[in-house]
Amino acid sequence: MDSILKILILMVLVLNMEMRTTFNCEEKDYNIPCSSDLSQNDCQSLVLLGFNGETARAARDFGGIYHHKPAAIVCPASVDDIVRVIRTAAMSDHLTVAARGNGHSINGQAQALNGIVVDMMSACMKGIHVFHGRGEDDTQAYADVYAGELWVDVLKATLREGLTPRSWTDYLFLSVGGTLSNGGVSGQAFRFGPQISNVLQLEVVTGNGEVITCSPGQHEELFYGVLGGLGQFGIITKARIVLERAPHMVGLSYVYSSAQ
Repeated sequence: MDSILKILILMVLVLNMEMRTTFNCEEKDYNIPCSSDLSQNDCQSLVLLGFNGETARAARDFGGIYHHKPAAIVCPASVDDIVRVIRTAAMSDHLTVAARGNGHSINGQAQALNGIVVDMMSACMKGIHVFHGRGEDDTQAYADVYAGELWVDVLKATLREGLTPRSWTDYLFLSVGGTLSNGGVSGQAFRFGPQISNVLQLEVVTGNGEVITCSPGQHEELFYGVLGGLGQFGIITKARIVLERAPHMVGLSYVYSSAQ
């Protein structure tokens, strides 16, 4: 009974964190939040970008260890907006940038103290395009997925096509860009490797504001640096994910504790 109670409490905490760490970027404010943390040059570079005023919420994540409040949250309308933010930070001697997905980082990776948080859950970071492979078993099938999509939505979209990602996390309400920046380890990793081992191609905004498409055969160092790189080598904006034919039937196991 104690074990069941602990699981229920954990589920409530996870759902509560889910609600508290997301933003409503549909309500954008185009008035630049110029403060002592953003210089006049920074403000001029960021004009006409959409902002969100919930900076206190961006100071929290699932880990609850660090609470670094940013100066602003940018709600990008396109990849070009992310480029502008990165280039502004590159020209600044103090401004930092962090990309934030669904807020499930543990050690404050998606926080930027007095800097700018880019909300990767914005509408421009949504989109799933499934491509069937060759033959009856759909060999080399893949999906081009924007970084703000949740894995649960990727799974739903691919299942409609009779396909499924070859590797995903045990908890599916995580963003694609977030898990690929961390590793994406799950109970399936022993079969197919972590999620970062099941990616064919990435679109990345680098630290100097370039948009580069990379893969094992093109810009190889950037590709392997960004995967599992905690956002230190660039911001993932799109990923090409390996798919396989979905099974017709799956098994479900229940584990009970004998503890009293």
